[in-house]
Amino acid sequence: MKTFPPRDRKPPLKLVDKAAAEAMPFTTGRLRYSSTTGDSGGALGGATLRAGGEILLRTDTTTPYIQALGRTPSRRSELPAAHEQSDATSRYGVDTLAIVGGPKASDNGGYVEPTLTDLRTGRSYHTRIPTSGEASAAYSGVAVAPRTDGSVTVLVPVGTALMAVHAEQAGNQRFQENYATRKYAMSPDGHFIALATDRRLEVIDASRTRHQWVSLSPPAEEAHWIPTWTADSKRIVVWGKGGNLNRSYSVQDLSDSMPLDNIVPGAKALDTVTELQGSEVDSVAALQGSEIVVLTVAGRLARIDAADATVRTQLFLVHPAPNWAGLGASDEIFVRGQVLARPGHPGQVAAVTRTGSLRGEILLWDVRTARRITTLSGQPISVPDSTNSFPSALAFTTDGSHLAVQHTDEQIRVWDVGHKKQSPHNVPFPGGTLVGAGPGDRILTFLPDRKQIRIHDLTDGGDALATLPVPDGDRIGGFIRGHHLTIENGSLRQTIDLRPDTQFNTLCAAAGRDYTSAERNLLPEGTPSKPPCA
Repeated sequence: MKTFPPRDRKPPLKLVDKAAAEAMPFTTGRLRYSSTTGDSGGALGGATLRAGGEILLRTDTTTPYIQALGRTPSRRSELPAAHEQSDATSRYGVDTLAIVGGPKASDNGGYVEPTLTDLRTGRSYHTRIPTSGEASAAYSGVAVAPRTDGSVTVLVPVGTALMAVHAEQAGNQRFQENYATRKYAMSPDGHFIALATDRRLEVIDASRTRHQWVSLSPPAEEAHWIPTWTADSKRIVVWGKGGNLNRSYSVQDLSDSMPLDNIVPGAKALDTVTELQGSEVDSVAALQGSEIVVLTVAGRLARIDAADATVRTQLFLVHPAPNWAGLGASDEIFVRGQVLARPGHPGQVAAVTRTGSLRGEILLWDVRTARRITTLSGQPISVPDSTNSFPSALAFTTDGSHLAVQHTDEQIRVWDVGHKKQSPHNVPFPGGTLVGAGPGDRILTFLPDRKQIRIHDLTDGGDALATLPVPDGDRIGGFIRGHHLTIENGSLRQTIDLRPDTQFNTLCAAAGRDYTSAERNLLPEGTPSKPPCA
């Protein structure tokens, strides 16, 4: 039973078994109104009162919400996350922790990147809070202080010091589906994130201010839906790996869609067949504008305009027979084809068939003329997998002159495509995946076990030049623009300057003095030793 003192002139509230909050005047104790929480006779394990009993918070529903309770109940406001934790004022909810700090964060400390939500207004903020190692301890005593300009300051006790941490306002839209087969994809321009499950397609803009969704028809058996963006970031192609193309959707209005399921010959007829036959779609990649390139299980390429379903180039074999066609027991069953457009070279793609993965063959094609340009032969090629995304073992530099390839021996090799030469140095990535190729002979890898992005320098033997801690969770997308890397994990976006000098100067400017021995132990690998990090 929650009660208010008489001067508040607000009715006392209590939560009852029938999934409702009852409001009664303090003076009479008579029921004034009952605010149901949405369950039909269920328990109230996720319903709590916050802010001195003025707010009802519900976290165990599909869409968490808050509701101000006074003389009359206000309308419900959706929350971006469950917010089972709160700050010291009880006014701001804190979402699930995004722990950052590398493999020794539990010992040496790190930081967390939570989203704070004002439980009275539903307005959300993003901030970074230092922690001494135990993530839960990062919230002990943390208080959010509103400012007159509408922003907030987060007060964080660290040892004997009190830090005032800036928090940026953030959008509060979020993905609704939490389906086991979900796949995310970020648009090439970085403005949107798409999520496809076996039931729906959702799109959220990068600022988390607009959310839209549309239902999807069930995919063929064992062929879960995957979203792929067109190069102009205007349409999303939904397709099933080992299945068929479905439709393309306009990002401005998901109700504007174009059917694509009759384009690939023979694929639709195999929707009810569980064994691969060869005509199924194995990989899809953006080409230019609204055009996409499709690679089938049997190793055929086609060029298609996703905006109007026009076939620009009919299916053709990537390399001559013998070519595995999906029939019989073979090692090709355990891999998949991969295709990637070559930047700066319109119509050109790098294609790896299932047979080519085992042989280590990469074929460069001009799909506009169905002309093979060259073949790059090396070690067997990896087929990376991810719970949340559709990763590739191939990554071009921004000008298309070099191609990084992830191999089964846990080495990344880089080709000078025009001269058909490999770099003399390889990049090791034990347990990791290829992120991309950056400027100045830089290769980026992601180590999920260590929660790190590593920057490798091919001119320095391929060793890691620097490491960047990233939040928990699968990396679902990212892109490199000049010297900046943007990564996205579905709930948090980070943009990182890849130039070590810039990173270290920022650290030193924040301190304004030399670091102590204890502080230096927490700095990233490669930090200059001269005080003050000059």
